[in-house]
Amino acid sequence: MTSLEDMMRDRERAIASSTTVPTATTIGALGSVARRRRRTRSAIAAGAAVAAVGVIGGVGALALGARADVPAPAAPTSSASPSASASAVPGPTASASPSAEPSPDPDLPLAQIVPGYAPVPQLSAEAIPWGEVGPGWFVVTLHDDVDQQTLFADQTDPWDPAVLPAYEGSLSLVSPDGDWYAARTLDELGSGLPLAWDGANLWTGTTLYPGSEHGFYDIDLVSVETGAPAGSIDRVPWELAAPFAPGEALVYAWGGEGLANVVATAAPGGAGACSDLPRGFFAAGWEPRDMSYLYSPVDGGRIVCFGFADDSSRTRVWLVDVDDVARSELLAEFAHPATRYSFVGWIDDDTFLFARRPESGPGAEALFRYDLRDGSITEVDASIYADVHYRSTEGYFHRVSQRHIVASLVDGGWEVALYGLDGSPVATIEGVCPSDDRGLSSETRTSGDRLIVTCPTDGDVAMYDLGSGAPVGSWDVGAGRILQAFDHPDR
Repeated sequence: MTSLEDMMRDRERAIASSTTVPTATTIGALGSVARRRRRTRSAIAAGAAVAAVGVIGGVGALALGARADVPAPAAPTSSASPSASASAVPGPTASASPSAEPSPDPDLPLAQIVPGYAPVPQLSAEAIPWGEVGPGWFVVTLHDDVDQQTLFADQTDPWDPAVLPAYEGSLSLVSPDGDWYAARTLDELGSGLPLAWDGANLWTGTTLYPGSEHGFYDIDLVSVETGAPAGSIDRVPWELAAPFAPGEALVYAWGGEGLANVVATAAPGGAGACSDLPRGFFAAGWEPRDMSYLYSPVDGGRIVCFGFADDSSRTRVWLVDVDDVARSELLAEFAHPATRYSFVGWIDDDTFLFARRPESGPGAEALFRYDLRDGSITEVDASIYADVHYRSTEGYFHRVSQRHIVASLVDGGWEVALYGLDGSPVATIEGVCPSDDRGLSSETRTSGDRLIVTCPTDGDVAMYDLGSGAPVGSWDVGAGRILQAFDHPDR
């Protein structure tokens, strides 16, 4: 969370007003549930127990394909087992220097410190292999902060928007091999706060509208390769976002009595998500900062939604077609309220994992595998996710690397445990990252077969191989500026 977002949280708490419930076509000021929870969590641990019960309203008529014979998962006969430990494999320590380096080719460009960019040896923008940029790549931005005292100083109405200033800083591309490229200065990309990267464009917030507990942004999209404008989107609720294609992102924000899940897009015609369903959407459970694990690229894009049935004590499970919500499918109806279920991750194009949560407390009391080919549901070991909690631990299954990723805050640092699909421990990696007085701490992102961890308080960036947990590199970009890492969408 940037200091601007932190300032917005404190300011909006003082403003305090009622909120409206988002629909498929209009999204009002979003509610305060998530931000109250976020006050007790750091940037690396963003998801879990939600006690509220409610429904986000939506519009539109869908062609339904319900299968009434899909069984509801049975209630467990015993409590969830303790969380599995991945400590059997010692956590590697990242190193930016390989043990043996070949002699450099005098004809190849050399990495060097580039003025205005992170103080890490980098290749020039002309050396970026744009045809290779894809999953496994990251964008790292380093920029100054805003003057919190003057940003809204000229407002007469506390609900008036604020135009964000031009930020001084830079954007670097980091390859799966750990090579840095000095891509663009923020001045070249125009004014605005860096918010996301969709694999082609940087998303920058240019105008900030106060909400009940978080802001809405007008967003400009700018091509990182050419610096040319790539579109704009007005008044996007910005709590958590996951770009999944150039100009398109799934956006998640709390409002009314549940989670609003919509698509923000610069493309004509738009797209849809969970909040476009007739009965809306409620998502309890974990909310990692990297929400891209919810999206499957098959058939133009799909996500799984847990919404309330007509009887709110039961749950309807939807397979939503992001490109055309009218083609969405009602998969099943479960025996418990929607507050009890959470999506955990796609295994492949035809199967996904979901959890049933206890009525109170963190984690999963049961974990299930759903097969879209025949509607079968199989219970699997849930111990990995027994301790997932927004205050300290987040976890999900990453389709590309076929790894369960469980990231935790520990005293003065972070720990990421990697497990195979069957729950067997692969590796545990860890590092130091003290929280500052705003609660900022480490953050993890996954892209392709790579994991990146940033520590904004110390200015540390580290990259790891998701297959083995082996270090790829670590870099010190210095403290005192806003450090963010954005992953390339997994497609």
